[in-house]
Amino acid sequence: TFDDYDDIVRDIDFKADQTFADLFVEILKSVGFDTRHKGTFFLADHKWRKGALIGEMHGEQASTLRKTELVDHIDDPHQKFLFSYDEEAKWNFNIELIRVMADAEYKVTYPKLAASAG
Repeated sequence: TFDDYDDIVRDIDFKADQTFADLFVEILKSVGFDTRHKGTFFLADHKWRKGALIGEMHGEQASTLRKTELVDHIDDPHQKFLFSYDEEAKWNFNIELIRVMADAEYKVTYPKLAASAG
């Protein structure tokens, strides 16, 4: 969800071995944004307070997020992350793990936009 707009929601399916760089691209694609600005990921607690920095990415530039798997930062079945994009516009996204699937669906390409509202 967007920080200020709870009625805008995207459900995106990922495989556990996918990276935060994959998440960066898929979130922006799902809301129609380009990837030319810097995006930063943080851990968050259950009250959406910013925690430790996971990393940042700027477009196609090299980033440690390309090697940082999502599963490396999932300690809770409802793990929360914060994603800030475009320092001037200050777009903030609240990201919450909804479920972990045992196996990927047969012949499905991930990441996959599963649901969209707003």
